[in-house]
Amino acid sequence: CWSPIGRSGGQQKLSLGTYCDRKGTAMHELMHTLGFFHEQSRRDRDNYITIHWDNIQSDKQFNFQKYEHGKVDTLGAPYDYGSIMHYPMFAFSSNGRATIVPKDPTASIGQRRGFSKVDLQQLNKLY
Repeated sequence: CWSPIGRSGGQQKLSLGTYCDRKGTAMHELMHTLGFFHEQSRRDRDNYITIHWDNIQSDKQFNFQKYEHGKVDTLGAPYDYGSIMHYPMFAFSSNGRATIVPKDPTASIGQRRGFSKVDLQQLNKLY
């Protein structure tokens, strides 16, 4: 399951292969095609989550890097634990331990049920 980040001009590809047949996964990848980035890679993410690098598969660590300054426009949106673009707590775990832990103990991350309120606000603002 993958898609390059869209809104860069030209043809846009979207791959939904094996294990990508869930609605939420398709919605997540569609958001990439529309120009949206992973929530946990925002520049301000350290205020909201802790990344446990030792628990991440070494070949998947690039998925947890912060985006370069100026590369991502959050459109003024607050950090959204509930975003369909947020990875779950155990994403790409190498040892069964959490890779992403919210600093808010009541927060839930990684849902794939549908767009969050903030996701919809950002879509409406961008399009």
